[in-house]
Amino acid sequence: MAAAIEFRNIQKAFGDNTVISGMDMSIRQGERFVLVGSSGSGKTTSLKMINRLEQPTGGQVLINGKKAEDYPLQELRWMMGYVLQQIALFPNMTVSQNISLIPEMKGTPKNQLQEMADSLLKRVGLDPVKYRNRYPRELSGGEQQRVGILRAISSKPPIVLMDEPFSALDPISRASLQDLVLDIHEQLHNTIVFVTHDMDEALKIGDRIGIMSEGQLLQAACPQEIAQHPVNNFVRDFFRGSMAKNIYDTPVNKVLLATQPLNGLAKERREDVPVLAENAVLRDLFEKLSTNNYVEIRDRSGQSQGYLDRQKVLNYLSQNEEQED
Repeated sequence: MAAAIEFRNIQKAFGDNTVISGMDMSIRQGERFVLVGSSGSGKTTSLKMINRLEQPTGGQVLINGKKAEDYPLQELRWMMGYVLQQIALFPNMTVSQNISLIPEMKGTPKNQLQEMADSLLKRVGLDPVKYRNRYPRELSGGEQQRVGILRAISSKPPIVLMDEPFSALDPISRASLQDLVLDIHEQLHNTIVFVTHDMDEALKIGDRIGIMSEGQLLQAACPQEIAQHPVNNFVRDFFRGSMAKNIYDTPVNKVLLATQPLNGLAKERREDVPVLAENAVLRDLFEKLSTNNYVEIRDRSGQSQGYLDRQKVLNYLSQNEEQED
């Protein structure tokens, strides 16, 4: 699959402070690519160089094989939706006006804008009659962020950039909006570049995950590859270290990623095996395993992701205990 975004030996410095050093990265068209790392690792700066909010000090950023700097700036940014943690809706515009802003600027007929905004609001569970004429101050944080996502995708851009968009929200709103991102991607098949400091969020969102530290991209791979073959101790510890403070709240998909064979998920179906969603936690798994030998894990669409048994869970827990010793 062709690359939508490429970094070729990218460097970025602010004065004497080098924040990105010799970064190479390729993001495929239609991929959900997550950059994850601790504060100051360079992930947000990397994201901003894609839409030229920051200019690289050296190297080249390519968009669809063309240098980013060769695009007229407005054309480049109209190719990209952008969602921030600071929601940044225009306070003097209604919900409908915020959503319609970019399509209107791009020449969508006015008589189509309301229908488009209403259709998008329905898609994210917001009743258009109730919400279209509200102002941002009249919305909750989760509602504002939903509208922010709709504004970013309203013109159907091929690339959507998301910079820690849910980190300020409560866990329920955060999980709901993560699901929304996955639903939208399934419908639009756009390229999503998502920045987070939360490995569990990265595992849920990403087809591939790039782990950054001190301005370097240490590893970019599918979640299973990172879980089972981390390139170094930092990557290994970053994956394991995101385990919930209460071990019973650890997501079961993390255990599955760490223990499932890389050469293919278990496809054989076992009769009378209980089922858990991949966003369930170990507390739920332990309850099922108390009366069953296996538990099947399924994704949001109901597809089997594999099976967990007591031994796999014990292996995972022992690995994490070894790390903490």
